[in-house]
Amino acid sequence: MARILLVVDLQNDFCPSGALGIAGGDQIVGPINRMMDCGDFDQIVASKDHHPKKHISFQAWGPHCLKGTLGAAFHPNLESSRFDRIFEKAFEPDEESYTVFGGRCLKNGQSFQAYLEEVTQRSGETLQQLELVICGLATDYCVKASALDAAALGIKTVVVLDACRAVSAETELSAIKEMQQAGVEISCFRNIMPSWLTERQPDRQLQLQP
Repeated sequence: MARILLVVDLQNDFCPSGALGIAGGDQIVGPINRMMDCGDFDQIVASKDHHPKKHISFQAWGPHCLKGTLGAAFHPNLESSRFDRIFEKAFEPDEESYTVFGGRCLKNGQSFQAYLEEVTQRSGETLQQLELVICGLATDYCVKASALDAAALGIKTVVVLDACRAVSAETELSAIKEMQQAGVEISCFRNIMPSWLTERQPDRQLQLQP
């Protein structure tokens, strides 16, 4: 089974002191770096909000993650050089997208689903045999939206809850319930790391061309 780690929107504007700072958003950088370092993922990818100067989301949230700004950049301590693919979201002025499935690859314009299909084709598997492990910001918005879309495709979807942060405790609880009802597994860093470190090694045949 191919395993992919998805790091969602760990950008400066979503971390404390950013335009839409989430409390504790920077505290998940260390655990996420450790997950990337464990060497148990066949691919490591990330999503990022990538807005033009005028974007529909600014009506509700105010300006954030503007293309080319420091706010749109990944947190400086995040080992972003490890990402095999980066998918930008909400890059058109009048289109909003919380989910990575609405994004496109910065390298080649590929959609996220097309990328997943490429991974499974190379491994001789189907989407339903894929495992997608999700962490990042925010649990109750972009993490949830991405997890729900993955689960709807029959992908084994795992959210590492303590490697995420939410906008609010109330909406986090609602998001967790909604994800669980959709078949998403809610896990934690401490529970999953030991087994992942001892049970398997990544399938090097799944290294894709840039």
